[in-house]
Amino acid sequence: MVNNTVDPKPCVQTSDWPEEGLESVRQCPVCGSETRSRLHEGLTDRVFFCAPGRWTLYQCEKCHSAYLDPRPTSETYHIAYQRYYTHTAPKRLATAELKPVRRCIRALVNDYRNSRYGGHLLPASPFGRFAILALPNLRREIDRGLRHLPFVWPGARLLDVGFGSGLFLEMARDLGWTVVGVDPDPIAVETAQLRGLDVQQGGIEALADQVASFNVITLNHVIEHVHEPRKTIELAFTLLKPGGMLFLETPNIESAGHLEFGKDCLSLDPPRHLMLFTWASLESLLREAGFDRIKPCPCFNAYKGIAGSSRAVRQGKDYQSSKIITMNDRVKSFFLSANIYFNQRLSEFITLVAYKPN
Repeated sequence: MVNNTVDPKPCVQTSDWPEEGLESVRQCPVCGSETRSRLHEGLTDRVFFCAPGRWTLYQCEKCHSAYLDPRPTSETYHIAYQRYYTHTAPKRLATAELKPVRRCIRALVNDYRNSRYGGHLLPASPFGRFAILALPNLRREIDRGLRHLPFVWPGARLLDVGFGSGLFLEMARDLGWTVVGVDPDPIAVETAQLRGLDVQQGGIEALADQVASFNVITLNHVIEHVHEPRKTIELAFTLLKPGGMLFLETPNIESAGHLEFGKDCLSLDPPRHLMLFTWASLESLLREAGFDRIKPCPCFNAYKGIAGSSRAVRQGKDYQSSKIITMNDRVKSFFLSANIYFNQRLSEFITLVAYKPN
């Protein structure tokens, strides 16, 4: 790592990305500090293999967040999403399409979802809530998938920013939420509209006039993609009703996966990930926006999956179909699970909820 106070010109970037489509980032987008160190240089898109360019990632010496400099402008950013995973995400199968064993599993899961989140999903086994409670790993996975929503009530409104495949919006709607979604990707918007979802193209700023309109806002793996994370958090605060909840999940730059794999870590994903947070820097950003009661969510240990995908990235293979998980990964994941339970600093993702004061 090369330390600099106020860093000079960033490392040379590729000419493949349109020169007029790059912008300089001289200050940390989180804390505004200009003191930084060069963390990784020569990064390329080895995740979806569709974004041109070589990228440099800097780490702020003050808040320890990391950010690209230069980075794509908002006008050319779409170039990096030509093969994004949400374009080919599978749709949720109807219960009748499932094989008998999977149908039974869905009935058990639906009963847990109904008891925990207030839905009326069918089919539902009366033993599901007890069976799932006895399987803590599965329970954490279900809760993470539903983003730790509160118990639904009539008229409750939810906004999903960057809804991607739209699967979460469908699940929330089925539970009884009135759902709204925004996403800058026209393909994602068109697909979601065909499913009957109330969505529109754009970012959270597209709904800036809907002050205090939502009970819940979710940003699931979104904040690392936006050019102005501070403004995004502040606008989410404005759009929430008093007492409303914000759910956030984003990669952790201090994770065990990044410490192990460095520039090959899947979570870096340049140039789509414009910046990466630490637990402390994200919590600080939320408090400065006005949120209180910031609570970490029960941690899902994703190290094994990140390690397997990062090893595929290192070898130039497809991270989804060629995941390489070793016995060492499994052993390390086991010990990390215990460590993360007490100290989430090394977790692969920062997952938390924050509330707007009443």
